[in-house]
Amino acid sequence: MSIKLAVALEDNKVFRHISERIDHSKSYTCPICSAVVQSKKGQERQHHFAHAPGSNCSANEETILHFNAKHYLAYCIKNKIDIVFNAPLEVIPPKLKNIFSSLGMKEYPLSLISLASFYKSRGARVEKGIGPYIADVIMLLHEKSIMKDASETGFVFEIFVTHEMEQEKQKWFIDHNVNFLELVPKSVDDNTFVFLVQRLCIPDYFSDLQTKFIQSSTDTFHREISEIVSKNIQIEEVQKVEKALKLKAWDWVVDHILYTDDLRAWVPDEIQDKMKNITVKPLWDHEIRKVKMFGANYKKVREHRMVFALDDSNREFLILNEKILLAELLKVLSVAYPAEMIIGKSLQGKEGVIGFRFHNLIDPINYDIEWKSNIQRIFKSVRSRLEHGLEDNED
Repeated sequence: MSIKLAVALEDNKVFRHISERIDHSKSYTCPICSAVVQSKKGQERQHHFAHAPGSNCSANEETILHFNAKHYLAYCIKNKIDIVFNAPLEVIPPKLKNIFSSLGMKEYPLSLISLASFYKSRGARVEKGIGPYIADVIMLLHEKSIMKDASETGFVFEIFVTHEMEQEKQKWFIDHNVNFLELVPKSVDDNTFVFLVQRLCIPDYFSDLQTKFIQSSTDTFHREISEIVSKNIQIEEVQKVEKALKLKAWDWVVDHILYTDDLRAWVPDEIQDKMKNITVKPLWDHEIRKVKMFGANYKKVREHRMVFALDDSNREFLILNEKILLAELLKVLSVAYPAEMIIGKSLQGKEGVIGFRFHNLIDPINYDIEWKSNIQRIFKSVRSRLEHGLEDNED
């Protein structure tokens, strides 16, 4: 089986990660079996240290994963390379857990750089003793330990591949104020690793985080409230100005339209033309042109009596389908105006309609007065809505 190592021992002195500069004048050996290994840094393959063909190295995948992960972690601590440790909310203190959960988070990203800065890191050691135990990785700290049974304090990282940390070890760390993370590693193709937090004990870090989060939230909330209040004040002032301008504009419209001598001057001619016209004609007749009419004649032509319309030159135009036109005209007028039939008798004594009387035909003077009165009522209603800030949703 070909074992790919991410870390090798250089000249039996220091561990080198495959991503570091490899000095080919020096020897590199496997930390597990002490056999010579060679660096493989091709263009297409994953960079790694490899045993010679036929190697009898006893390391298995779990052993190599554990070994590579802890040395990679120590390498990142020493070189100040950031790693994000994804911590499930179940291992986060309750107050922070509730905050993160309310934000829709399922994990909290712990930053190695942030931890190293908070705890004042000064490097890292692999397989270093602390009290009665050996830690996979210890992040060395500048501050001396308060533990009586340990020479110096540190931040412990335990790598969980096949066996999780024993309860006695956890208890000892907690009782002696040793901060720790237990991490589940997963190898990435470029010989780096991602880590999931299995369990942790970093109370001071979370306490500081909670304080900063609350302070930041308070500052942000205060700033947002101030911005909202300021914005609302500005909006209110703008609305007042807009309202005053609308009323001023409306009063100008009323002065220049309502109290003018001729309201029709403000209505386009084509609209007035449509408002005042009634058209009557047989539906099947096609219109050729329009000619102004200046009168009508009813006279006998040969054996027939016919109706003619006159233009401005007294030219006669025969009215076609006069009975149909009369029926259409009477139908339209009787709908538009109240009408009376004048009943009489013919020379032969037959009773029938001999005339019509239409009521309420437009009187131009009264029509103007009524129109102005109605528009004035509408104008007052609109101004009232503008003054009270009501939306005109009904009209």
